[in-house]
Amino acid sequence: MTDKAEHPRRALLPGWQATFGPFRIVPARKQLLLGERVVQLGGRAYDLLQLLVENAGEFVDKQALFDRAWPNFAIEETSLRTAMTAVRKVLREDGSGRNYIETDPGRGYRLAVDVALDTGTSPLRGLPRPPARVIGRDAVVAALVAEYLQRRLVTIVGPGGIGKTTVALLTASQIANAQRFDAVTFVDFSMLHDPMLVPHVIRSALDHTGKCDDGWDALRAAVAHQSRLLLLDGCETVLPVIRAELPRLLDSAPGLAVLATSREPLSAPGERVWRLAPLSTPAPYAPLTVDEALHYSAVELFVDRARRASSRFELTDTNVVQVASICRRLDGLPLAIELAAGRLDGFDVTEFASELTDYFRLHMPGRSAAPLRHRTLRATLDWSHDALSSRQRILLRRLSIFCGIITAEKVRDVVSDGQLPESEVSTLVESLGAKSLLSAGPDEARGQYIFLGTTRAYALEKLEEAGETNTFALRHARYVADTLRKMAASPEQKGSKWLNFCVQMIDEIGCALDWLASRAHLSKLTLELTLASLPVWTRLGHYTEAINRLRNTNRFTTTLQDLGTSAAIRREFSTHRRAVSMIPHESQAQAAGTAGQLDGQRMTDVTFGPFRLNRSHRQLYCSDKPVRLGDPSYKVLEILVDRPGETIDNLTLIESVWGSLNVDDSNLRHAVAALRRALAKAGCERTYVTTVPRRGYRFCEPVSPSPPTAVRRWTPAPTPDVVGRTDLVADLVEDLRTNRLISVVGAGGMGKTTVAQCVARKTLERGYVDYVAFVDLAPVRTRDDLLGAVLRDLGVSASGDDPWMNLERFLDSRRMLVVVDGCDHVIERVAPIVENILLISSNIRLLCTSREPLRAADEHRWRLKGLPVASEMDGLTAIRAIEFAAVELFVERAKISNPNFQFTNGSAPYVAFICRRLDGCPLAIELAAARMDVFELPALAQLVDSPFLLQMQKCNGASSRHVSLAATLDWSFKALSLKERIVLRRLAVFNGPFTFDAARQVAGFGEVRMIEVSDIVAQLAAKSLVDSDADGVHGRRRLCHTVRIYAGEKLDQSGEREVVARRYEQCDGTNMVASWSATALAGVSP
Repeated sequence: MTDKAEHPRRALLPGWQATFGPFRIVPARKQLLLGERVVQLGGRAYDLLQLLVENAGEFVDKQALFDRAWPNFAIEETSLRTAMTAVRKVLREDGSGRNYIETDPGRGYRLAVDVALDTGTSPLRGLPRPPARVIGRDAVVAALVAEYLQRRLVTIVGPGGIGKTTVALLTASQIANAQRFDAVTFVDFSMLHDPMLVPHVIRSALDHTGKCDDGWDALRAAVAHQSRLLLLDGCETVLPVIRAELPRLLDSAPGLAVLATSREPLSAPGERVWRLAPLSTPAPYAPLTVDEALHYSAVELFVDRARRASSRFELTDTNVVQVASICRRLDGLPLAIELAAGRLDGFDVTEFASELTDYFRLHMPGRSAAPLRHRTLRATLDWSHDALSSRQRILLRRLSIFCGIITAEKVRDVVSDGQLPESEVSTLVESLGAKSLLSAGPDEARGQYIFLGTTRAYALEKLEEAGETNTFALRHARYVADTLRKMAASPEQKGSKWLNFCVQMIDEIGCALDWLASRAHLSKLTLELTLASLPVWTRLGHYTEAINRLRNTNRFTTTLQDLGTSAAIRREFSTHRRAVSMIPHESQAQAAGTAGQLDGQRMTDVTFGPFRLNRSHRQLYCSDKPVRLGDPSYKVLEILVDRPGETIDNLTLIESVWGSLNVDDSNLRHAVAALRRALAKAGCERTYVTTVPRRGYRFCEPVSPSPPTAVRRWTPAPTPDVVGRTDLVADLVEDLRTNRLISVVGAGGMGKTTVAQCVARKTLERGYVDYVAFVDLAPVRTRDDLLGAVLRDLGVSASGDDPWMNLERFLDSRRMLVVVDGCDHVIERVAPIVENILLISSNIRLLCTSREPLRAADEHRWRLKGLPVASEMDGLTAIRAIEFAAVELFVERAKISNPNFQFTNGSAPYVAFICRRLDGCPLAIELAAARMDVFELPALAQLVDSPFLLQMQKCNGASSRHVSLAATLDWSFKALSLKERIVLRRLAVFNGPFTFDAARQVAGFGEVRMIEVSDIVAQLAAKSLVDSDADGVHGRRRLCHTVRIYAGEKLDQSGEREVVARRYEQCDGTNMVASWSATALAGVSP
């Protein structure tokens, strides 16, 4: 693509419009006008035309056109030709016969007419709306407001995602409310790359029109006598011109003040630099209660956003440690925390904490309506990285090899080479600190910096892309070993100096040893570094870590002579080996062996006192009431009850629960404490788990086996139209009283529309609203028809210059609930529209249905699952089976289809099996029950395992996407990205629940990297195509049966079945969870 195409010269100016011939394009409204008439042009055709206008006179290649109109989709070239034909057809409406668009097969397309730019008036009126609830920034905002009593220029500085714009908007709003200035004006520089346009952008925001070449003199004249606060957002993109001209602008206008945001200071005279700190997070390993944790603003923000993302999320003493850990690993960055909390609809907190890898952190998707630079953490960091010089980029990526405090003296020898002269390192380190890519070190000591974890993860990716990881990791490991040797030779191994040294080196040691662990050819360096680091581990009290590191050297026992190590090192090695042998005998048990001994017992349910441990459901009950336990606490309990009366040492418990010894002992203490609290809360005063000092824990009460029993799930009394959903409807009605935007999310066929209609009726009946409107987005063909569809279904005129003004007049003073149905295929455009509707009227409630969350501001999500189904078929009677809502629905619909249908004890297991295989999906159950006029139950039970299931159709005039399961799944499949489609079809080989590790091994090849698979599976779960609660256990994933059949057909069509099946067979069996389906019909007589 040409440089012009990469950096469009016109689209970068906020509020721009352009004319060519008799046509006028208005991007703010996504409209093309011929004279005063709006010309009808499809969404993708419009996107193509706008890109050509932005680069008028220049050829734009096909890939750039694909990226603009079909982002993240694999599209045939015929689609581009068809859309371009539609553009040409519209442009021929002027009747001139002019050829507006030229084609060059080797270069692309171009707009071959003169284009005149007209900025018009900025669409921004007043200030953008900050989030409804901003957490942890009240003191900062108050202090910034106070600054304007004595200053006229304040710059909020910080890394991307720290919340500079939000704090600036809140500050400006409070200043405006205090009427310190006659006006407050917001100017966004984030999309501006041409510094020459800065004065014109500011004038446009001030509602002053002028020519594009009017410069700073005209701007100074415009504001000379005004009392105004200018909020200049994103100044880092135009920093040199702002730095040079802003002082002169302030000198010319005594009533003018400026509040700026930037990733580095403006360095202008009279500037007050306010560095925005991350939100507060708990210290590592600190014991926490829920109340204590909520005193930290990062945790408070996470909890607030998590509750909006998942209605079942609750901060408890069981998961509070994991939540605190997530907030710490995300550096207290508000953007990162909001992105993470938004993923809890597809993750359990504990599982999310374990999956929070560097790749996952950087690629978590954000709100659809957010600016591009805030959609992911990677986009935010790309924004900063692209503005660096070449040597700054080199230094940034090489510094990522360090894990702790960074000083120029410390890193100089490691990072410098021919590309990066040693003499420039100090200056470059300071420049990265100024640009907020390095943060101030402990106590903000001058010259000391640290990486935020997210920035370091990004820089590590850049280091890998440059092919420099191994080179500089080896340099770093040698530096750490040399530093430890020098300190060992020093007489000062006591007191504060030695302690400070240990604190500063501990992270560097860990990183170096982790990298060396898989490099056998560096075994000598690994051994020397391990032995040299032991005094550091023990001085800081990390005894478990010291033991683990030493155990890892066991593999060198037979090669000490080959390594040529000195006699002193060999003696030291033997000494430490003897120290390991003094650990209590139970600690020497290998985790794999222990786990193997326990596996045979763990399929038996056990009872103790009033408690029953149901292993099949991974649930503890007290007098048949479930007891809430976090995953680590549950695993500890399982291990202890399998060996009652025995002392289980800490190391065995840690390795069995977390799968690694590289876990601090405090995690085990928290898990045991949470287990004790849960048992006590259930009303039991006995002490079941005792602590054996310096050894471990013991279960001290008798345990007896009990036969596994199914958990009976109470189903509320049904209403005629929503079997099994009465409680859900009531909860949604109440939630709408306090929350203005609720999304009901679930797989296709789960009954989202029916539930939404019932909620709307109940809300109206109870007088919570005066009006109810239903907006159906399913027929919308293009994203750009979306606003028109909303206006049409609300009965609002779309005519006139500003349809939004028409909508505002319509909604004014109406207490209304608007149900927006079928948001799936236009998800990215729905969020900004619903946010704007809530903004223009405070009396409106919105209830949206979608197969994935909207990711809109202030959204509260409710995920709709399948109807309750029986978990066991043995001995199932008709009376017991009908208690399950799925069975009740089947029987009700079957009697409509076949009036002679009788539900008996003999037919109950078949019906329960069919409902279970259909995952309790109401649409699937209705389709199956409708076939009872032609099939007997045994035959129908066999058919639900075949592709015939997908083709069963409704005959009652259902919508096209609900006419069959195949149509419902096609609707979802078409909205997936290419990689999501690939992973979904490959997951079809799993016949039951699977782990992330298994999914990576099976699906991670070819077009999809293994590191991407976890995130893609999570996205598929968010889009309701992967069940995150397999068998009722949150965090266990599987494909619903109908999805698996559909995905299997796609896998066969792709020709990958044999390759994927082979990878499945090679996959470690421990990553698989056997499917219950093979024995589900045991005991059911045909």
